[in-house]
Amino acid sequence: MGFKWVAFDVYATLIDREQGATIAFDKIAKRNGIRVDGYILFEEWHNEVIRIYRSNIDFIGWKEAGRVAIGKLFKKFNVEGEIDDIGILYESFKDWRPYDDVKPVLEELKERGYKLAVVTNMDTDLFFKTKIDVDLDLVVTSEMAKAYKPNPKIFEYAIEEMNCDKSELLLAGTSPWADIQGAKISGLKIAWINRKKMRERWMKLNAWDPIPDYEFEDLYGLLKVLHRRVNQQSA
Repeated sequence: MGFKWVAFDVYATLIDREQGATIAFDKIAKRNGIRVDGYILFEEWHNEVIRIYRSNIDFIGWKEAGRVAIGKLFKKFNVEGEIDDIGILYESFKDWRPYDDVKPVLEELKERGYKLAVVTNMDTDLFFKTKIDVDLDLVVTSEMAKAYKPNPKIFEYAIEEMNCDKSELLLAGTSPWADIQGAKISGLKIAWINRKKMRERWMKLNAWDPIPDYEFEDLYGLLKVLHRRVNQQSA
């Protein structure tokens, strides 16, 4: 039985998060007198967001975790910042852009008969502000599943919505801990999209991380694996 579904991580896999987040955090830094590169500030904030939602026993939304995290960031830099300034980042989602390979690869996969989904650690409203410019068959957010990757619950939720077997789903993502680890503990195949130009240090594969089933520098590599039309897979 071959793959019928391809589910993508969104931010850093399909969407250039670094560029969008850097611009937003440059504005936040300037408003609050923080003399730090916007990207470095974003990375510190984002790491804190992850710590918050992974430490909470009960589910906490991404925006809510972000508000807590920005308060901690202001305290670290000893500034009296406005918590609502994190809204600059949230509002900027509408301006974030997909990588150049997204539209041609996803459209080709649809042409070959694959169903396309996203599984993202994001609030639903922020995802729908994001422009991917390709029709998707399914959207799964952490808010919908009440779980964040790598928790198997979000993948189980996705599979139930897809009404497919695990063997029919290929995941594609950039994060070793969220996507690769999440796929492996959920019994799913994973293609690691290792965009090597990314600055995000935690996207690098370490010795203790699970080995992905496939590794590509961009989305075009998926076309080599998913080269057969869905209706030809049983031929």
